Amino acid sequence: MNYHYILKIILVGDTGVGKTSIMLRFADDYFLSHITPTIGLDFKVKTMKVLDKNIKFQLIDTAGRDKFRICIDNQYRTASGIVLVFDLTNRTSFDNLPKWIENINKIAEVMPKIVLIGNKSDLPNHKVKASEILEFCRRYDIIYIPTSSKDNNNIGEPFINLATQIIEKSLESNNDNIKLGLLTNELNTSPKTKFKKFLQIIRKLWCFSR
Repeated sequence: MNYHYILKIILVGDTGVGKTSIMLRFADDYFLSHITPTIGLDFKVKTMKVLDKNIKFQLIDTAGRDKFRICIDNQYRTASGIVLVFDLTNRTSFDNLPKWIENINKIAEVMPKIVLIGNKSDLPNHKVKASEILEFCRRYDIIYIPTSSKDNNNIGEPFINLATQIIEKSLESNNDNIKLGLLTNELNTSPKTKFKKFLQIIRKLWCFSR
């Protein structure tokens, strides 16, 4: 398949909020009740049509622990979009969201689009009020979508929303992908660009080996 766009989407948030479950459900449509915490980074690919465009999602699941922060920070510089995840039953994961956004803003060369996910909506005893989430989204001008990877509720919507925002911005800017710093058009990938991607893979492998 020829892709109109390749979108690099990074899932970030505290450890245990369900980033891996969200990625697995979206990419492969399955759910595991017990998942080992991510070490460094993990990758999946999902292809689908959005706005009548062939989209290849490069999904990057990140560890929530500080010891892997260097590996995660390196991904922000080339991110198309961010899925920022917190656990609706874990108050601390919500309170830490500003730190994640501040770190993204500090490191990213171009501030990527962000969608906020409140995961585990299927569980009772939510620790975060809807009014608090609304105020947070107003403060940072981002969209909020509650999800449940267990029930497969709203899992695809955050990624489709990000793709829609990015593509619409690209079209408004006359498809100037270099200026946007967000999109990669695989239909016009040069050998030089492919070599750069190869070097990026080598850097990631080096990061894992540390």
